[in-house]
Amino acid sequence: MKKYKAVIYDIDGTVLNTLNMNMYPLMRIIKEELNEDWSFEDILKFAAYPGMKVMEELNIKDKEKTYAKWGNVAKEEMKNATIVLEKPLDLLQLI
Repeated sequence: MKKYKAVIYDIDGTVLNTLNMNMYPLMRIIKEELNEDWSFEDILKFAAYPGMKVMEELNIKDKEKTYAKWGNVAKEEMKNATIVLEKPLDLLQLI
């Protein structure tokens, strides 16, 4: 078994693009909870926000329940996450 000296934790889409798997489910949640249609461009402002902050900004009544629902929908959308770099460890050469 290989041993690694470091792990790259990707939070900004450098290695794995998770934007679609989070934002499209948010659009669905907004439709279900607020009965509003928001475009992808409209919700991009929330991409950098913590989840509960998004719930607050949207004035969601039951924030915890809706946040959990969003997380479950996002898990279903994991197939929409795409690899940004063909060889993620190539990132180490950039450092």
